[in-house]
Amino acid sequence: MQPLFGRLEKERSRLAKVRMRTRFSLRTPRGSAHRNERWSWVLWLGLVGCGHASQTAKVSQPTPVVSSPATNKPTVLPQPPIAVQGSIPSSEEEAERVRQQLDTLAEGDPTRLGRRQALIEYYCAATQEALRREHAEDAFRFFSRTLTLFDAEELQDPSRPPTQPALLAAAQHIDRAFSRRGSHPEAVAALMVQQTLDPNAEKPAQRYQQIVDWLHGTADSAQNTLRGRGRSLAQLISDPPATLSSDLELAYRLWPVPLIRKQLVDIYLREAQGGELLSPRDFLQSLSQTMRRKGMTGATAFRLARLYLRVSQPKEALAAIEKIGKLSSEESKLADLLRLTLASGDDQLSDEQLMAAVKLALGLAQNADDIDVSLQVCRDVAKRAKDFVPASVCIGELAAVQERKGLAIRAFERAKALAPTDRMVWEKLGLLYVERLSDLVTEERTAEMEGALAEIEAYYVRMKQQFPDTKPGLSMALALAEVGRGYFNIGAIPEATRYLTRSVSVQDNAQALELLGLSQLRKGDAAQAVTTLERARVVHSAAAQYDPLSKAFFSARIGRLMADAQDLQKEGAGAEQRRSSLRAYDQLLGSGKLPPERRAEAEIERGRLYYLLGERDQALLAFRLAADQLPSAEESNKNAGALYADAIAFLVQRGELDLALDIYHRALSSQQLGEPLKVYCSLWLLDLQARAGQVPDPLATAFLQSVQGGKWHADLARYGSGKLTDAELVRHADTPGKQAEANFYLAQAALRRGDRNQASELWRKVVQSNMLGFFEYEMSSLYLRQGAPSQPQIRSKAPATPTTAPRRAK
Repeated sequence: MQPLFGRLEKERSRLAKVRMRTRFSLRTPRGSAHRNERWSWVLWLGLVGCGHASQTAKVSQPTPVVSSPATNKPTVLPQPPIAVQGSIPSSEEEAERVRQQLDTLAEGDPTRLGRRQALIEYYCAATQEALRREHAEDAFRFFSRTLTLFDAEELQDPSRPPTQPALLAAAQHIDRAFSRRGSHPEAVAALMVQQTLDPNAEKPAQRYQQIVDWLHGTADSAQNTLRGRGRSLAQLISDPPATLSSDLELAYRLWPVPLIRKQLVDIYLREAQGGELLSPRDFLQSLSQTMRRKGMTGATAFRLARLYLRVSQPKEALAAIEKIGKLSSEESKLADLLRLTLASGDDQLSDEQLMAAVKLALGLAQNADDIDVSLQVCRDVAKRAKDFVPASVCIGELAAVQERKGLAIRAFERAKALAPTDRMVWEKLGLLYVERLSDLVTEERTAEMEGALAEIEAYYVRMKQQFPDTKPGLSMALALAEVGRGYFNIGAIPEATRYLTRSVSVQDNAQALELLGLSQLRKGDAAQAVTTLERARVVHSAAAQYDPLSKAFFSARIGRLMADAQDLQKEGAGAEQRRSSLRAYDQLLGSGKLPPERRAEAEIERGRLYYLLGERDQALLAFRLAADQLPSAEESNKNAGALYADAIAFLVQRGELDLALDIYHRALSSQQLGEPLKVYCSLWLLDLQARAGQVPDPLATAFLQSVQGGKWHADLARYGSGKLTDAELVRHADTPGKQAEANFYLAQAALRRGDRNQASELWRKVVQSNMLGFFEYEMSSLYLRQGAPSQPQIRSKAPATPTTAPRRAK
């Protein structure tokens, strides 16, 4: 069987895009618009020329959302409560593991609901704790994770709401917290949950109606769209202000209940039938969605179809589409396809009909926001035809894109059982096993690594029996490299070297070679490091799976590491290699083809290279450009937040307090930079400020004081806040990694007291720990060689005019 489709777009984090774009108050009436404001004439022509409401046009109001309380309320029979099964997770990492495990369970597994309830209880408690600490964005993230645990099917009967008192309380607190902040997208989601779980409660419906009235009350003033923002038309299109429909769409993605769907259907049909003019905000939302979506999937029929297909109601989707009236050719094709496949009255569909439904799902999946809808379509096809292999493959592919590895593995295991001679299914499943091993490494679950590796090795033995010409090659090499990385992360360098060497012996791969070279560099074996890193660069350049941009980026980064190794052999020997890498980064940035996270990383790399070449002004400019890129980078890659720590660590080691502090303040507002890294960055900044004789940064101090819990980074925060003594910190350091970190921060405290000898002794202990991947190891090594500066050691070249950064392609 041929692969159904190629690489899908990576799903972007939707929650990271939630902005407090529009402010409302449940008490304060709308004020009048500011006058004499400058208008973008392009936007104005767009609003008026496209037939939408002008500033003075009256926007027709929708039918009231909330009616007067009925005398005879409908009978509500809540679903029976679900008892917790197993232990409630104690950390976000553990909760994520439980979530993945839920995906591995069969649909009818009797333990599933109880285990899910344990996860619900954890997320609801985490929501309340985050609100108590005034971390509202974190609270909404936990709240959203809770909502997406529910199956759409159990939310479709308004008279049978789930019994979830903890979730109801969390929704009430989210509503109050975000209403006070004037952020209506999150408040609307919370109010929808309250109305679902407690249908007879009148207050949530009344509060929601106030938001609706406020939104429509402000919609007739086009000036409100731009007032006080200073944003360009392009920025408004890429990140338009929130509207009632966008609020409801966000809520529906998290909590797909009939209450929300009915309102969205009414809105979509009125727009399609010309029942009302779009307000400026609605117009910007519509334009933004149209430009983001591929093909005609932004048309009304597709919008309606997504609402119903998300909850496995294709017949209702077809009925809603037929109410539109005149359909475009693409909309007619969609209606015909639904009529032929999922909405067909036939009990059994032919393979052609089933395949057409799968193709519909894959077509929708080309838009990242619709992948969950596509996944549900494929799951519905699999329920109707349990032996239809393409449906299982579709589920596996889409679940993998959503990083639901448990569901992806289960789907491909099902596909392999149905089609044991399909090599593609075997190969994809093998790669998923390797990715699961990688998760164990990332989570530092080293006790489970070798067992998982043994399972992968046994899997490839079975695969070779099925396909005698099988050569696991890269997959097996990557699995070995992942185990090597796990040992590297915990400072077990001999074991790491053994597995990395085995990986290269199975097949040359850049991942293992780069880590081997880095180990040799950090341990001071400079000559061998240069050789190994050069080999990694050659192997990566020859690999067919990487595109030219990836190859150029990797080569430039390896060049920087090689230059560091050459400097260890002879001071200044790496200068030419650094200049070569700089030229490569300039070309990459000038091409305009790098995604945001790669642009940010490239600027940080340029900053390092310039600084080590003595070009301080250019270096600081590059770091500033990187910081400017990072918010956009985080929207497209949730791992990009860690780049803040990379930049801050480099600058702190060189006494660059002002810029490090500026980037640190940006990092504190990052949704993707986790609390542990924020703690480390806070400790570095406060230490440098103290040694520079400056007043402690109040934001850093307040952040450390706000960190709670029993995890190691919370112990470090308490130590940094003066709530934990040196002896207590040492007692809490119960692993080699924690001991290395404790020694580093004790060393910095000794240095602040003026005890350089004690600091050096503790730095040496950090280096002896072999925790080569730790920031603290790198800092200790540098401070032992060059000292710990409290101010920049390189002076700016004041007379020189800094060279401008490479121009970006627009």
